[in-house]
Amino acid sequence: MAVAIPKVQVPMNFGVQYLGSPLHSNLKFRVKDDKELLANSIIISFNSPVIEDMVTNLFQSVIEVEEYSKDVVQCFLEATYSGEVKNITKANFRDINKMGHVFEVSWIVDWCYDYFKSLLRAVESVDYDNQLFLFEEAMFVLTKLKKKNYVDLVINSFTTLVCCTKDFVTKYLSDLSVCSTIVLDVIIEMVGKEQEDILIGVLVNHLEERKCVIDDKTRHVLRGLSFKLCKPSQEVVYRKLIGLLERVDSPTKDDYKILAGLLKQYNQALFSEKIVAVPQVPLPNLFHSFNPFSDINDPDCLIDFLQHSKIVNNGYTLLDAILSWQFDKRHDKKFPFLEVPDSLVNYFHSSITSRGWSPLPHQYIEYCKRDGFGNLASQILKNQDNITYTQYNRITSINEYFPEDFFAKDHDIKFKFKLKSHEDCHVEGECGFILRVTAASGEDDDSFNIQLVINNDLYPKDIHFHREVVSLIDTSHFALEVMAEFSGDNHLKDVPVTWYGKPCRDRTKKFWTWGAYLFCKKNQGAGVFSHKWFWFCGSEAKIRPILYFSRNYQQGIENMF
Repeated sequence: MAVAIPKVQVPMNFGVQYLGSPLHSNLKFRVKDDKELLANSIIISFNSPVIEDMVTNLFQSVIEVEEYSKDVVQCFLEATYSGEVKNITKANFRDINKMGHVFEVSWIVDWCYDYFKSLLRAVESVDYDNQLFLFEEAMFVLTKLKKKNYVDLVINSFTTLVCCTKDFVTKYLSDLSVCSTIVLDVIIEMVGKEQEDILIGVLVNHLEERKCVIDDKTRHVLRGLSFKLCKPSQEVVYRKLIGLLERVDSPTKDDYKILAGLLKQYNQALFSEKIVAVPQVPLPNLFHSFNPFSDINDPDCLIDFLQHSKIVNNGYTLLDAILSWQFDKRHDKKFPFLEVPDSLVNYFHSSITSRGWSPLPHQYIEYCKRDGFGNLASQILKNQDNITYTQYNRITSINEYFPEDFFAKDHDIKFKFKLKSHEDCHVEGECGFILRVTAASGEDDDSFNIQLVINNDLYPKDIHFHREVVSLIDTSHFALEVMAEFSGDNHLKDVPVTWYGKPCRDRTKKFWTWGAYLFCKKNQGAGVFSHKWFWFCGSEAKIRPILYFSRNYQQGIENMF
């Protein structure tokens, strides 16, 4: 009876030491410059059905691979012998991946795919050079190998990184005219309807450079616009595009159809509830839960959490996280609460630098100088590259509030300031904006809210609103200035509240608490709060809301105080 011989399963280690041996090799791979590499046809055929057909049915003893370098083919052959792709790098990745596809070595194809995914996992939000490499490799696989799986990976990765899609697309499309339509289609898919304003910004720059002349690439992108998810904060750039399109001189018949269609879509969006009927928009970086920090006891674990958190998108939220975690981990009445290791401070600085975040205002770091935080402030201030003394605006509200008034009542917080572009504004009242507070119920719920009022009809006569403020608010950071009721060091400047959820009353329903800040005296609050540690501020403390604007938006802002 015949014995069934099991089929060889690859990848398998056939012994890379036999590669190139004249005794075992009956197949030549001819590379660039007529150089040849030797291999065993059986081992290679086990890995590649294409080469198996070439040597078995076509009787070829030479495989022409002149388009590949000797090093790439050597790496490919070593992989088929050893069962591992050991020497893959960014430099040779494209050709090894291509050889895997061309010769249908499925396990090498999978290996390259996993390698590509590892590169994507390591890429940072502001790491344009590596983003460019990954995008162009994905486009090569799409255009040359006719596979879209790499593009799908890139789109998914870039859209989950904070600011990555906007920064990458804006830079990549800095010269729209050199991009192919297939690249534009991929970028349009990456941006999606939710971030269409990125493409609007690209078109605005392109049309301004070309003096409102429409080319093929402009037409291609214009056809992909919908205006369906136009947000209030994006209205300025949408209006700018429409203004430029209205200046197009002597449009062709096709261009006229495109422009007429866009104007129709824009007008529909303009008068829909998406733009007009939304009277208020939320502030960024507020009301996030502190719960994840409670289970983190090690600074390295904290760093890992912060690296993967989508909430941590600027220096403010990062510093707030470190302060909140440090306070939560204090022991008894020990000062400082917890020594911050150099690794955490180094991570703080490297994040600001590598992610392209604005330097932190020196005033915002004042809060770190309190006894409980030890030498954190001095450690941060050692690196002056990530600290600014001028490139920011700190705007305080007109009024200050007692805790009961601030938390338990619906009210408007007024801020007065003016953009330099509005220096000649003659509208009645002063330039500024209102943050509308929805009162807390007192329970541990979501009732409390703070939102920017964007409908001018809701403003009083003494203050009026300019639309540009919406884009500024998107990059702002909210904090509190608290004048505690007791004597001594009672002025808490720029109290961070990013990670403290929403305010509520204590168990007795008498006092207010917002995260670690308790608005009662120490002898009043003993045993009535659920938190582990607190700052006691007093029920008659005075609260003044503050907004910071980053350097990217500070130019053109004139503080009115």
